[in-house]
Amino acid sequence: MEFREYAAKEAQEFTDRLTKAAASAAQRVAEDSARQIAAAKTGLAAKAHEADELAAALKNLQAQGEVLRRDLKAQKDRAESLESQLARTQDALKKAEAQRAKVEAAHAIAEEAHAQESRARTAIEAEQKEVRRALDATMAESERLSTEIEAHAAEKAALVEKLTAAQNLAHAAEAKRQTITTLYKASTVRVESLEKAQAESDRAVADARAELDRARQAVVGSDALLERVLEAFEGIAGPTTIGDLLVALADVLAGEFARVALFRVRGNKLEGAHQVGFDLNTDIAKVIIPLGMDSLLARAVASGCIESIEPDEAADVSRAPFGGAPTCALALPIVANGETFGILYADNGAQPDEQETAAAQAWKGRFAELLLRHAVALLMRLTSELRTFAELREHAVRLLKHVEEMYGSDVEAGTQGADLHGRLLENLDCARRLYAQRISVEGPGAAGLLEDQLARLLDDRAGTPFGRDLTAVAGGTARAAEAS
Repeated sequence: MEFREYAAKEAQEFTDRLTKAAASAAQRVAEDSARQIAAAKTGLAAKAHEADELAAALKNLQAQGEVLRRDLKAQKDRAESLESQLARTQDALKKAEAQRAKVEAAHAIAEEAHAQESRARTAIEAEQKEVRRALDATMAESERLSTEIEAHAAEKAALVEKLTAAQNLAHAAEAKRQTITTLYKASTVRVESLEKAQAESDRAVADARAELDRARQAVVGSDALLERVLEAFEGIAGPTTIGDLLVALADVLAGEFARVALFRVRGNKLEGAHQVGFDLNTDIAKVIIPLGMDSLLARAVASGCIESIEPDEAADVSRAPFGGAPTCALALPIVANGETFGILYADNGAQPDEQETAAAQAWKGRFAELLLRHAVALLMRLTSELRTFAELREHAVRLLKHVEEMYGSDVEAGTQGADLHGRLLENLDCARRLYAQRISVEGPGAAGLLEDQLARLLDDRAGTPFGRDLTAVAGGTARAAEAS
């Protein structure tokens, strides 16, 4: 009973602690443990009740066995008494038989001595009747005793069977008791296991609470992080050249990392191009890192993925790429369309803040990765636009060159004056229509490229007949376009 009360008390305390759990995952584990403890307690109580019932039954059977043993002993003593009485009756019967033999002998003598027999006949007959009555009584008693002996023998056999059954029940009860004892020990072990599971559940609840606190802190800081991400995206949205984009990316990363350096790939080495946060005595432009050596930057170039400083490298000051003892260092390869445009190195300084947590460093890594992905997208769009602009510029140059060639052909054919101007104007309008058709599909943002190339051609051909005629035609066309 003490153990069940203790288990019930522990289960109640366990249930109270579970109701205070903050995390749903820990609650499910605690509820499972509570159900298992309740089931174990119920099973243990049932087993204990069954053990009590079996013990009571065993006690009753033992008492019945004692009663049967006493009855059997009494019947045995009575049977022995009856057997002794039967032996005495049989002795009396033998004596009566002997006496009857004597009487018969006396009767024979009486026949021989009729005179004496007459006097003794009455006494003899009376004695014979008495002997016969005694003999009949003895025989009846003998039959009764025989019947009683048989009944007692049957009763003895029945008592023996009952005693045997009682002994079998006693053995079965003992085996059942041993089984219950084993189950009780197993239940005790199970309860201990559940208590350990309860302790683990308590630890899980504590961990869940700590994780919840960290999550709350992360949520509180998420708005500020989002603002920093938006500001960073805005900071790299303006550049129109690849070099400016890479420099802007380095400057934005410097808002989160103490030291940032930009390297460009030149053959089989890296050359420094831009730096933020390094010692003024460090000229990053003079830093050259061979790609063949084992370094954080070389690994990033080879893998095409973000590489971070390993724990052993952080502990080994000599392996820090730029001196000091940074605990957070990243090498970010800037790769677009299979081409590596540069490598950015960022760390938390030569002497980082010891209060900076691993979670804060992880956030910095995620921020750098997000910024890099956005920059690669901008880089791909910028390279695509630059490639499209270059192609459209070449197309505009070819169209204007064709206009110039047609002008030369017209001059050689003898076309002059208004006809020559009309032909030149027609060819220029055709070139503008063809260019407009091209940019409507590939690059609406490059609508002014043809006019830029036309202005450059006018500057290059100024003072020549073609230049003068083209100036006259292009000026009139421009005024007509503005009027329309």
